[in-house]
Amino acid sequence: DDEVIWGSEVFVCNIREYHRVGHLQYIDMAGGDSASELCYIPALSFLYSAGIDYRLFEAFREIKEEEKGLIQYSLKNGINLHKSSSCGRLFDAVSFLVGLRQKNSFEGEAAMALEYIADKEIKDFYEVKIVEGDILQIDSSNLFLQIFRDLSSGIKKEEISAKFHNYIANAILIIAERIRREKHINSVALSGGVFMNRLLLAETSRLLKKSNFEVFINKVVPPNDGGISFGQIGHYIYSRSS
Repeated sequence: DDEVIWGSEVFVCNIREYHRVGHLQYIDMAGGDSASELCYIPALSFLYSAGIDYRLFEAFREIKEEEKGLIQYSLKNGINLHKSSSCGRLFDAVSFLVGLRQKNSFEGEAAMALEYIADKEIKDFYEVKIVEGDILQIDSSNLFLQIFRDLSSGIKKEEISAKFHNYIANAILIIAERIRREKHINSVALSGGVFMNRLLLAETSRLLKKSNFEVFINKVVPPNDGGISFGQIGHYIYSRSS
């Protein structure tokens, strides 16, 4: 609706209509389609948006100077950038920064690696910053400073991964609780490709249920792209009948 590619949406909706009430804050993403394959590109893009020097992170030492320089030049000069609020690219960036994956050889590989290593016993999470407004936005800039501090302190990547997953889950909880206070809605449906991640799905569900939300998850229809056409058909049928 705002002529920008969406991601990480929070909707207040029914089958006939929707209102976007929250999302991950937009950043300028470099690299075009390459950003979904080469994990260092979203990492550079998020760090640049946050005003953090990428050279603080050891993961970049294995990336050729000319490749890093090209992306940095693009970011500084506004060349070949697009606005992004993609949670998938956020997972790619964190996976790269903790030293897990430099690229995705298939969709979601870096995110899967990050999920796999997470210490399931850890419930701590990185501080969540929400930008207030008509649409609530998750500001990820302080996330990367917290990850850098943990890496510098010798915190294991298994703990960092857990705290990151819990950060996303708690961000969802915070937004859901604010919407409940304003809209008096107590039902939450967790869907979209990010909820293929069983750890994130389980922790988000746990937090929401603990806060007395009614939680819905996909069981018959897949939560990722396979479910889109099903929803489109449902919306079309109910819109035509209203």
